[in-house]
Parts: sequence; C-alpha cells; structure tokens
Amino acid sequence: MSRTTPYPLAVNIGSKVMKKLIILIAAITFTIVLYGQTLQDVAPPVNPLTAVYESYFALKDALVKSDEKTAQSAAAALSKNLIGVPMDKLGDNHSIWMGYQSKLVTDAGSIRKSNIDQQRKLFVSLSKNMYEVMKAVKYEKPVYYFHCPMYNKKNGGANWLSLEKEVKNPYYGSKMLTCGSLTETIK
Repeated sequence: MSRTTPYPLAVNIGSKVMKKLIILIAAITFTIVLYGQTLQDVAPPVNPLTAVYESYFALKDALVKSDEKTAQSAAAALSKNLIGVPMDKLGDNHSIWMGYQSKLVTDAGSIRKSNIDQQRKLFVSLSKNMYEVMKAVKYEKPVYYFHCPMYNKKNGGANWLSLEKEVKNPYYGSKMLTCGSLTETIK
C-alpha cells in the first residue's frame, strides 16, 4: 500500500508559496543589507575648516590660562591647519575663505613667535577675521561670540569666539576672567 498525502494539492501550493516566501525574504534581506551599506558609505560631509576652528579654540583656551608656550604651540597648529585647508571642499565659500586666509595665516604665524602680551594683541585681529569666516562656514556646534569693552578700548574693545557660553576672557586671563558679554550665537 502506498502512502499518499491526504491533501496533495495543498503540499504543491504550500511548496510554491514557501519558495516565493523564501525568495521574498531573500530579496528583502538583500535590500536591507544593500541599503544599510549605502548609508554607511555616504558619510555626512566633513567641514573642511574643522581643524582650523579646533586649533583656534585651543589657542583661545591657552590665552585664557595665560599659557604663553601652549599658545605658541596652538598658533603653530593653527598656521599648519590654515595652510592645509582643502580648497576643493569649500564649495561656494571658497572666495570668502580666500579673502581671509592670508590674514589668518599672518596673525597665527606672528602669535607663534610672540610673548603673551603680544599674542593677545594679535588675537584681536585673528578673532575678527575668524568670526567672518565662521559666519560663512559654520562649525558643527554652536559658537559663542563675546565682546570685551576693556581690552583694546581705543578701538572699541575686542571680541573672541568660544565653544563655552560662560565668559572666559582670553585678553586678561585670571586678572579679569569674566570681563565680557555674549553678543551672538553662531549656529
């Protein structure tokens, strides 16, 4: 006596449905893997000025601490980063960058060779120009723009950029650490 399935049609339909289901699952899995790989391959664009901004903030922090040697090192790093900006990554901001790059390089190079008092004087110009660049090519985080009315008084005071919302004045260090006020947030 031969064994037969009580429902031969159901087995045939079931195996056809099962094959289609397996193919569908394989297609969905392949699509998910392919889509996931595409998301990994397309990284968010990197700001071509990130290294410049980070070295500016390191210089500002050294001036806040009145640390002449660290300020010189930070200015050297800033000079290197200013020269190394990948121009092809600036897009529409290329002309803005070209208008400020040489001024920034000059100031950073001079700060690198100066004592703390001269570093602070040069930081006024550096910060003014860096502000203009940062307004055009935003940093990844909010940046706070401060004004000190006491330093550089004859010329209307001095400004600086910071990642901290708290006033930490790079022009006076511990002598007048909290002299200044927030004038703008760049986002």
